[in-house]
Amino acid sequence: MRVSQVEPVNNPFFGKGKGYAVTVEIRNLTTQTISFFNSGFDKMILLDANDHKLNFAANSFGKQYDSIARADGFTARVLFGDNQNPNAEVGEADKLLIQFRSTGGKPALKGFRIFLRESTRN
Repeated sequence: MRVSQVEPVNNPFFGKGKGYAVTVEIRNLTTQTISFFNSGFDKMILLDANDHKLNFAANSFGKQYDSIARADGFTARVLFGDNQNPNAEVGEADKLLIQFRSTGGKPALKGFRIFLRESTRN
């Protein structure tokens, strides 16, 4: 997974307030065709510079269910915002957390984070 762009947008949950659009590239490095969802993907959380959690709008990330052939991938623009408070003070995007759930009788994969201020600039 790679982040190529982060840009401010309106909060996707309320249409007002601050949110972010994050462009991610996801590649299938397994030996079989699989969807990102079937890999055990659970959710993405965007943390701002003050550790305020922004949730991803699931309807902006429908490609998580698409089949990805071996060595192939996709790019998606995923929207994030505070889904509880449209007037929340949102700081600069700082980290993208990727979390997994158990799947296929196997334990969950270890989650990881991508530091955004170091890896992307508009």
